[in-house]
Amino acid sequence: MSPMSTTVGGSVIIKQSLMTSKLLILDIEQYKFTFWLM
Repeated sequence: MSPMSTTVGGSVIIKQSLMTSKLLILDIEQYKFTFWLM
């Protein structure tokens, strides 16, 4: 494994986890909002 490919793979994983956490935060906000309406 060359350092370059490791860096690229790492950044892809970081981007994926950031996207996942953003979706999770949006999901929680939506849940709070729905709960507040009830």
